[in-house]
Amino acid sequence: MRYHTPQLASSYSEITRQQRQLANEGVALAVEKGAAFWKAFRMLNQGLTFALTGKTSDAIEMLTSGIKTAQATGATPRRGLPDLARAYA
Repeated sequence: MRYHTPQLASSYSEITRQQRQLANEGVALAVEKGAAFWKAFRMLNQGLTFALTGKTSDAIEMLTSGIKTAQATGATPRRGLPDLARAYA
């Protein structure tokens, strides 16, 4: 049984498309400015979006890269590992 209407599914699809676009732009800007921490943060956001939209292999790749990038800056990402576990589930 489906509890959502086609309009709600369409809205969700549009929101995730916009979220992917913003994450892509954020990664590109962080790379351009040499801001490794923000690049990692945006990569983790992008990976979560992939996980939530069923793109498991993309999610795992992006989350793993985001975690490694964050660790390279000396940060300890708190979001990346739970999201990575969600992608593997």
